[in-house]
Amino acid sequence: MAEEKKKYAPGKHPNSIAALKPRKKGQPSPNPKGRPRRGLTISDAMREILQSKDPADGKRIADKVAQTIIGAALKGNYQMMQILLDRVEGKVLQPIENKLTGDVQFVIGRGYANDKPGV
Repeated sequence: MAEEKKKYAPGKHPNSIAALKPRKKGQPSPNPKGRPRRGLTISDAMREILQSKDPADGKRIADKVAQTIIGAALKGNYQMMQILLDRVEGKVLQPIENKLTGDVQFVIGRGYANDKPGV
């Protein structure tokens, strides 16, 4: 025998929005610890290392990395030149070549072939 479903008056179903009770002032939060913090990402760890100082000579590691890249670029290392120029001047924008061979038709309006102008 099938179970009969219990009928509730409008707004009285236990899962309805109207049945939800708002929190009162002074009532503790249902999630007291909140969302947990994210751990350190690789980028964060690398930034920390680059900002730290080398114990051997007291220079920032970021300064030493920059000097290494500039030194290699001056010696003719093209990859280091590319890295240096991309960092300083920004990447070169690549033009988009037009390789269309056929006619291009733009349809303005609803886009139906049988539409009459002015309708």
